[in-house]
Amino acid sequence: MNNLFNIYDRALNGPKVDEKEFDMKMIFQKSKELAKKYEIQYNPDDVVPQDKDMARRTFDAGVELLSNVGVYSRDTQIIIEFSKDEIKDALNNIKDFIFMGENSDTVMCKARLLSDKRKPCIIGGPNGAPISENNYISILNSYAKESIDGLHTGSLVSIFGRNIRARTPSEFLACQYEVIWAREAIRRAGKPGLSITGIMSGVSSEAQNSGDFDGGLRCCDKHLISFLNELKVDWEVFNKIAHNHNIGNIIVIGLAMKLPTVIKMAGNKK
Repeated sequence: MNNLFNIYDRALNGPKVDEKEFDMKMIFQKSKELAKKYEIQYNPDDVVPQDKDMARRTFDAGVELLSNVGVYSRDTQIIIEFSKDEIKDALNNIKDFIFMGENSDTVMCKARLLSDKRKPCIIGGPNGAPISENNYISILNSYAKESIDGLHTGSLVSIFGRNIRARTPSEFLACQYEVIWAREAIRRAGKPGLSITGIMSGVSSEAQNSGDFDGGLRCCDKHLISFLNELKVDWEVFNKIAHNHNIGNIIVIGLAMKLPTVIKMAGNKK
């Protein structure tokens, strides 16, 4: 938790920059420079590149990008700065495996390297796609019956016939019933311990965090927390990290930056 407060303090006391300047003069310009420096080219015909040298160059470019531009706090308009040593230390301290699910449905999910021959963990499900509440359980149940290692939830488009509005009781209920119905889906599939990945039906940290309760998400489930585009955070992200870290939940961090798009914008399309 001390590390979180350290970053929180930086979000209050770092260099202040206008968001448009961060987007155009810092992210865009630096990405353009790094794409050229590390000879990174986007090839739309090669969806999953296996070039190890390209992978190394892309990694080095990513570390340099983050250490140069930092992460933008939208609520304070301040850049949270990180050194290369901090970035590498953080990566070196990450465990390369997690156990997800419980009882007979427990699965070890281990990090895989480029061209790794080991079977990957398969997380099946609608992956946030909008689903009607009337069909929600049956659709998730059909995924759970397959040979998957975990179930990814979808987004409810309504809750008890009502539109879902952010930061209202409808959002809280949608997030809670998303998990209640996902738990029912895996129970019907005969896999009550199967890991669930969520929550997808809400945007606020309060609503997403409300999915943690007896009968809802468990510590053995994967809790999604995503950065904002591009290299940005807000207090909602901090709130979700604090909540999940303190409980001991499995946290799945997603960086929403689309590197191929940035490289194409930088004029390095192959």
